This record gives sequence, structure tokens and C-alpha cells, in this order.
Amino acid sequence: MAEYGAMFAAADSVTLPSKCIYTQSSEVNAFQQTLKISAAEIGGTHIELQPAALSALRLAAAEAELSDVSLTPLDGRIAARRTYNDSVLIWNKRMYPALEYWVREGVITVEESIAVRNVPLVDQARQVMNWELRGYNFGTGRVRSIFASCSPPGTSQHLSLVAFDVVQYGDPKLRAILNRYGWYQTVANDPPHFTFLGLPETELPARGLKRVPAGGFEYWVPDIADVPVFRPAQSSVTPPSD
Repeated sequence: MAEYGAMFAAADSVTLPSKCIYTQSSEVNAFQQTLKISAAEIGGTHIELQPAALSALRLAAAEAELSDVSLTPLDGRIAARRTYNDSVLIWNKRMYPALEYWVREGVITVEESIAVRNVPLVDQARQVMNWELRGYNFGTGRVRSIFASCSPPGTSQHLSLVAFDVVQYGDPKLRAILNRYGWYQTVANDPPHFTFLGLPETELPARGLKRVPAGGFEYWVPDIADVPVFRPAQSSVTPPSD
């Protein structure tokens, strides 16, 4: 909830999932089958989202074009709707190379490596958190947390069709346009990621969100007291160069 729960504060035009974490593909499929799904070409890419989210995104894209501002989906169609298997593939592309690296470095044993590959993905993510808290980062190049660019399988807002990843996230003009249409950055340290909340900024605090600055960006995140947000320690082991 602390990291990915902002979508639960969205406007009533958004259909919300009944749980924070899906543990298998069938659960995601069942939820997505309950949704009305809209599709459009955004930045030359086929995008699928919940109707209210896509309608707002199309308006934002039209204003961006009139303002000579680019709006491009990041990584093609998975910038928006994802399947459970999509989220697992993204996780595996980061998790397994890092796991093999730390085994070679001798800080994770072969036995631990085999064990973590054979547990449910929720437990696998929990173990990765434990390793990262000891300084063994699993992100690309081992210089950042895996969670800075990848949600644990089953937790992504993309599974609920209310998230959109943007190439030009660093453009303040584009961020302002997206904000006007109810799209906000809501996952701290993942600036390309925008979530459709469908509300003006003035209403977000009353919905249980707070504005948090990080890395030159402002994120709207759940205002949850006494809930530790995962922030890994810096690794004491020299990472490889990419």
C-alpha cells in the first residue's frame, strides 16, 4: 500500500481491484474480464486502459500535441495494460541476473539461490527485500533497488489498467499537462510511471494522499502513518559497470 496503493484513492470512475497483491495469472485475468477496456493509438502505440483513464490520456495527448510537447509510451504496449505474465517477465529480467551476480560475489550461497527460485513470487520478493536491506541491490547494474523500476509480480497498477509509463517524464510541461487530466506520478523513485487518479490536485489530500518530493519530482503517495516505505541500503560491494 505504501509504495503502490495510490490508485485506491482514485475517482469513482475507476474500477478498483479487491486486493493489493495478485498471486497468480488467473486472478488478474478474472479481474480484467470484469473491466470495460478502451483502446487507442498513443504515440504510435496501441494502448489499452480503463475507459476514464484512456479518455483523459487522449485529451492530454491532444493538448501536448498542440503545445508541441511529445508524449511517447515507454516500452511499447506494456506502458499501459499488462498481464500477470508480463509483470513476471519484467521481474525475472532484473531479478535473475542480479541473483547470479551476488552468487558469483559469494554473498548469496548457491543453496539460497536455488531455494529462492522455488518459492511463491510473493515470498521471493520478500527475500529480495531482505537482501537489499543488507546492501545487495537487485536493480540494473546493482547500483539501485530492483523496486526503483519494477514492482513485485502481482502488485503493479498496470494490471488494473490505470498506469502509463512515459518516455518524456522529465519534461515539466508534459507533467503539468498530465496532471491537469488526472494523471500523476505516484510511485516514488519510478518517475516514468503515472497513475490515473481522475481528480484535481486540490482533492488528493482529502482522498488520503500526500505530496512527497524525491529526485526532482513530486509524487502523490498514500499518507499512511507508521508504515515503513522500503528504502534499501547502499551496497558495500562494488557493482559491475554496464
